Amino acid sequence: IIPFIILLGLIGWSEFTDQSTFWQKRKKWLKSSWIFFWSINTLLLLVISTAYSKRNRVEAMTFLAEKNDVTNLIIDDKNREDFQLSPRFYLQKWVQEYGVSQQTNVDDLCKALLQIAPNQRPNYIVFYQTENLETRKAIYEKYFQLQFATIVQPSFIDDVMFRLNPNNVNCTTYIYKIVGEKK
Repeated sequence: IIPFIILLGLIGWSEFTDQSTFWQKRKKWLKSSWIFFWSINTLLLLVISTAYSKRNRVEAMTFLAEKNDVTNLIIDDKNREDFQLSPRFYLQKWVQEYGVSQQTNVDDLCKALLQIAPNQRPNYIVFYQTENLETRKAIYEKYFQLQFATIVQPSFIDDVMFRLNPNNVNCTTYIYKIVGEKK
């Protein structure tokens, strides 16, 4: 319905400018305004439509897809009320995700994971956001041996969108491999 609303608005504006004595006297200014409007919007359309957003999430899954050894994942987004689902399409296989948010007791999760057969346990942890990273990582290190894998930074467009609206989720992603359990 939005295109129809835009179309009706454009028709209404055209009718208004045709009947308005103010705009009839300033046709050159109206034409310049339209040129400015279309120039800016065309430029923004080209930039935004080819932008690579949510890079940190996509690149994290692409990185893990190249590893070819992912069994399952822990997605740690402990700083948020609900964890973000990862774009598993880029992982190129469907695996179980164990999501961690503010409501999750990580100790209970780790104890439950230790009860699973070793070949079915998650072998990678994906940490979203830098806040409290060392504290969050320390909880897992009580149960598992972790090995740093990589860091994925957000894209330029994600940074811009975050500056324009801080409600947009923009975070650095840290990936650790679980190489074994603590004895």
